[in-house]
Amino acid sequence: MADGITIEGNFQEVLARFGGAKAYIVGATKKVVSAASIKLQRHIRQDLFQPYPGGTTATTLSTRSGILKKSVKPILSTVEGTEVKGGVTIGTKYSPVHFGKRGQVTHITPKRGKFLAIPLPDAMNGQGVAKGGPRDEAIFGETFVAKSKKGNLIIFGKTLYVKGKKAGQAKGQLKPLFVLKSSVDIPARIHSKDLREYIIPHITEGLQAIKAGLENSSLSDNFGTGTDGII
Repeated sequence: MADGITIEGNFQEVLARFGGAKAYIVGATKKVVSAASIKLQRHIRQDLFQPYPGGTTATTLSTRSGILKKSVKPILSTVEGTEVKGGVTIGTKYSPVHFGKRGQVTHITPKRGKFLAIPLPDAMNGQGVAKGGPRDEAIFGETFVAKSKKGNLIIFGKTLYVKGKKAGQAKGQLKPLFVLKSSVDIPARIHSKDLREYIIPHITEGLQAIKAGLENSSLSDNFGTGTDGII
């Protein structure tokens, strides 16, 4: 499943004034939108994904497996009427949960069984990714469920060595591995409006540069279809 953010560059105003330079205007606008799409991708990847642990805030996400971050890719720009469209695509099934409108909350319930098993720190690796599922005996051995003092249902077990001479042997004492929840609510942390507000000034600046280049060019009276020397 792919989701994404679409951005537009409208060249109608420039075209109305410099109609003889349509081929150049369209090509230059495509360059502006393509550059903006790449800039938006970099902004999301570099600024809105932060290292685990501690990267998750109201407006940023923690980089764990890196799959969601790597799936953020620029869209090939296309022309529709007097607009060039581009943006970024986010190509994982989790993207609609984390990318959305401000205030969006996704309610998640189990697809099978009664509970979601949420991994706790002892069940995760150094990147914050679960080492396995609660039924993976090769990783956690025999497990059992007990209620915590706060009333939460916890799966306890021991992590096991999976390689070498100690493979299958337990590491240390019993540890809380998963907390069982009937549902969870996940707020969107990367907001489409914020992304558009970030990138629109860059598109506007690029379109203004196209207009200024045409106004200042000696070719503006008889422009043709060339693209050199303007931007």
